[in-house]
Amino acid sequence: MLTMRNSLRIIVSDVDDTLADVYEPASENIISGLNAMLERGKRFFFISGQGEQNICERIVRRLHPIYRNQILLGTCSGAEVWGFSDGKLAEAPFYSMYEDKFTEEMKREWREILRGIIDDFGFLVLETMPRDRFAEVSGGDPKIIMYEDRRAQITFEVVNGCNLNDEQYGYFKERVPYLLPDRDLRVSIIRHANELFEKKNIPITARAAGTFAVDFAVKGVTKTTAIEAIMYHGKAAGYWENIPSKEEMPLTLEIWGDKFSTVNGGTDTHMCEAFPHDVRAIDFREEPKGELPERFNVVLWDGEQHLCKGTEEYMKRSGVIQ
Repeated sequence: MLTMRNSLRIIVSDVDDTLADVYEPASENIISGLNAMLERGKRFFFISGQGEQNICERIVRRLHPIYRNQILLGTCSGAEVWGFSDGKLAEAPFYSMYEDKFTEEMKREWREILRGIIDDFGFLVLETMPRDRFAEVSGGDPKIIMYEDRRAQITFEVVNGCNLNDEQYGYFKERVPYLLPDRDLRVSIIRHANELFEKKNIPITARAAGTFAVDFAVKGVTKTTAIEAIMYHGKAAGYWENIPSKEEMPLTLEIWGDKFSTVNGGTDTHMCEAFPHDVRAIDFREEPKGELPERFNVVLWDGEQHLCKGTEEYMKRSGVIQ
């Protein structure tokens, strides 16, 4: 039965579906658990495809200000890492692969390409919102998507366009000259976007993310990038001290996530790649054990609840919250 080790000092955690439902605030139980762990001196490195403001709004601003210097945010899939000063988000990140790699012209052209794709498909674009609310607003129409510009990453939420029926596919086939036979619109979006990025020499990669998203992220950047910059390359020197050695990490560090399946992308596996392979990673999603990467110490959560409810259950079982 999985419980937290007494020697645990640092938790490296995904955000969406691990600590909070997508585009929803974390539950009161999760916030209570995080505060209790911070009070005991634990440190958290939240790593997500989301931007810094999103993570602050849903989680960090509800944590006690005096503990926020124990928190790091790896945002936009590792493109940037942020810290806190006097309880407030720092004015600038510790590093930014986005600002380092992109000229103003590249930033403009990237967004022009995505506007062109939106026009090609005839998408109606809405701001991000919780899944249940979007289902109500969109009525299952695949022409309606959610769009979020996180500055260092842009995301399309193609919620209704991942399994088109014949009529829906026919609509897009008549409209989009580069539509592929796959009934998941993301496949066509990703292929065409990457072709255009390559042609314009823009260092962005389009890739499937989560259950129904397309992330347009800085090329060559993953969650591994953010971890290595902090843990091994001193990008947050003076902010986080006494980082465990690699020999200490299996007993003092733990990874929390929900996307480790080698069949479905396994983006949280990138967190494992940054550490010794015997560091424990807990998968809070119900994924087939045979799909977990064999070279890492990924274990399936063994409780009754899963995703962020499973994280709550883990905190309760470990005596962090009641």
